[in-house]
Amino acid sequence: MRRIARHGLVLAVALALGCATSTPAPEPASRPYTHHPVPETASAATRACFEEPDTALYLEALHGKVIHAWHLPSDTRRGQSATIGFTMNESGIPLAPRLQQASTPEFGAAVTRALQDASPFAPPIGGASCLIGMPLVVKFRNMPLP
Repeated sequence: MRRIARHGLVLAVALALGCATSTPAPEPASRPYTHHPVPETASAATRACFEEPDTALYLEALHGKVIHAWHLPSDTRRGQSATIGFTMNESGIPLAPRLQQASTPEFGAAVTRALQDASPFAPPIGGASCLIGMPLVVKFRNMPLP
């Protein structure tokens, strides 16, 4: 298994985008968490949730834990992706994680393991408590380093 060398995980509304590579590195070099605009189709409550500073801080911490736990098999081809959905409970435990799409079963298993290994997360408190019960979808992609 190789540790991910370069990655990013962005959460917005019920969408998170991530990128990584299977190039070996002693320690992962994480891109900073970046907040993307919430789609105009999102509800007012969802938009307000993602505008909360506490939500951004919570998602940044979640980003770090998941990326740190994500390991790809050494023979993973570049350009693969996987999407996993879940809801967060008040204790910071992802409920009903489900793999929605994966380029390969192995890549999907690596994504699922990363979420499981990074759990539990801190309880979402303060302004981030709006994430409790909200459906989240996380997309992982591996890609070459720039």
